[in-house]
Amino acid sequence: MRRHVLPTFGALPLGSIRPHHIEDWVTAKSGELAPSTLNVVFTWLRRVLLDAQRARLITVNPCDGIELPQKRGREVRPLPLNQIYALYEAMPERWACAVLVAAWAGLRSGEILELRKHRLDLLGQRAAGGRRHAPSIYVAEQLQTLIGPPVLVPPETKRSERRVPIPRVLVDGLAAHLAAYPTSPEGLVFTTGRGEPVRRNRFNEAWSRAVRDAGLTPRCTFTTSGTRMPRC
Repeated sequence: MRRHVLPTFGALPLGSIRPHHIEDWVTAKSGELAPSTLNVVFTWLRRVLLDAQRARLITVNPCDGIELPQKRGREVRPLPLNQIYALYEAMPERWACAVLVAAWAGLRSGEILELRKHRLDLLGQRAAGGRRHAPSIYVAEQLQTLIGPPVLVPPETKRSERRVPIPRVLVDGLAAHLAAYPTSPEGLVFTTGRGEPVRRNRFNEAWSRAVRDAGLTPRCTFTTSGTRMPRC
């Protein structure tokens, strides 16, 4: 707000701000800010004006209907197997299996940290006719740990709630992990050494160190779209 909004709008009466002022500001800022950063700044401006509208200081929000520049996508490349296992070896042992979950189930980091034992079907459910379904992981919530005590929250979208088939290599990896590290009282598969939920920032720090130690690009990160494999 101080750097990007107030220099333009801070001295103006609220009622004098029109959509064309917002459009001119967006055009100017799009030349100095990345689309994702501009989106954050615009969101704060829109919230301020929305509060003013709710307080009946203005009748309409001049940000309504304003289109922002689209964020450019970049090429996404799944990691090859040798780099996946290099990352696996570089992670702290009690979280190394998270690399396999990311690689072969395509879960987001919050979904992995939430993963609970009763959501794992390592044997495959028995279907009608006596046949079994493929082993799978059911994703129904994610762990939010950035602010305040860890809490379980719904997935980002309804579409994110899903059952993900998993291959034998991940079944074996999860079975070995469960044998080596007991779950928390809530059944969390990945925990700290004290059996507590893993905070996202602590896991991200371990991930960044492992990426560096494995000799991978710093842009190597988790998938965010439900596709397979860690990507960079």
